[in-house]
Amino acid sequence: MRLAYTVDAADRLGNGIYLLDPETGETHALNTAAADFEQLAWSGEGTNLAVLRGDKVKDMKQKENVLLAWSALGAANAKPFVFEPSKDASFPKTMVLSEFTAPRWSKDGSRVFIGIKEQEPEIPEADAIKAERGHLALEGSNAAVVQIVQLQQLRQATLPAVVFVSTGKFVKLGDDEMRTVTMAASSNVGVGRNDAAYRGEVAWGGSRADLYKVDIDTGARTLIEKALSRMYGTSPDSKVVSVSQEQAGACLQPRNRQLRAAGCDGGSRQELRERGRRPRIREAHLGRRRLVERWKSVLYMTSSMCGRRRSTARKQ
Repeated sequence: MRLAYTVDAADRLGNGIYLLDPETGETHALNTAAADFEQLAWSGEGTNLAVLRGDKVKDMKQKENVLLAWSALGAANAKPFVFEPSKDASFPKTMVLSEFTAPRWSKDGSRVFIGIKEQEPEIPEADAIKAERGHLALEGSNAAVVQIVQLQQLRQATLPAVVFVSTGKFVKLGDDEMRTVTMAASSNVGVGRNDAAYRGEVAWGGSRADLYKVDIDTGARTLIEKALSRMYGTSPDSKVVSVSQEQAGACLQPRNRQLRAAGCDGGSRQELRERGRRPRIREAHLGRRRLVERWKSVLYMTSSMCGRRRSTARKQ
């Protein structure tokens, strides 16, 4: 077992990331610099390590960070990896690698998921306080405390991206319309949530969004379904995503102990009956999409995610 820790000392003397062997008490410096070391992250199996090293730029609001990563740490062939956004032509010039999101390793250790953020000019503290008070005064419909929390969340919000450790390739996964991309269980594909068309809505049970399959290698997007209210997760093989849909697309309407999947646009309908206490799983074919319905949750399986046309779902 090994322990990794960072040092944040006065005047940055000795700042760095260190590795400690508890059995021998030996400490080894992996990287040191007159900079801030933040968001230490191990991989799931504890063999890969990542951290952000950064410094604040004069007259700018956000820190400029670099990603430090070590694969197969402790092995003879362990190699340090450094990703410097300023030296990567594909990295957005107006953005920075942000310490507000911790780096996260993919399941196979080949990629590190990061957060990026728009760089901004530094605003004098007095002007910033005035701007916040003005914002709170203008929007009096919500409680001031709620707005303060929302402002804080906005300050720390980042967009998802990924770095490939073996090649140093950078891929931007999100943007202002698709601010969230959730990795599937295998980390080989993501599910993006585009809520741009629904941000003005007040919805019960969760705001709506259009879901997209996001190719981690290229950032390319394929529409899964529009106007979905919730996403619960993906299957272990990353071929099925579980979602909840209300008021859009295929609506589920409980009626007399029946589940009804109905195309809200007047499309095909399929009743799903419950027999006894245990609900059965059946398929409802609506257009090109295939749904497996169980109560108010639906599993969307598209040909783009499954890679095949025939369903493998079976009745319980």
